[in-house]
Amino acid sequence: MKSPLENVLQKNQSSFRTVVDFNFGTEKLLRMDFTGANKELTPELIANTEVFSNYMDQKLFSANALYGIGGYGEDRILYKRSDHFKSRGSKVSP
Repeated sequence: MKSPLENVLQKNQSSFRTVVDFNFGTEKLLRMDFTGANKELTPELIANTEVFSNYMDQKLFSANALYGIGGYGEDRILYKRSDHFKSRGSKVSP
């Protein structure tokens, strides 16, 4: 038996659109680590959008990849720099 969510998704499947025009068969996808385990992600790097963008561009270029992806459900330290990602009542350390 399908869940209500599965039923809604299946019913509306024809209206779904591609978010990113990515061909899994021909294009390389770079697995990115945005957790605290990635020691390259220093506070200085994360705090400066231009420097971080250059870091990302270099990672993609070095891997000959057009797209990068982070892990699902990972604790991304990038989000800790902004109040936009705080949930009400939660404490986020800098």
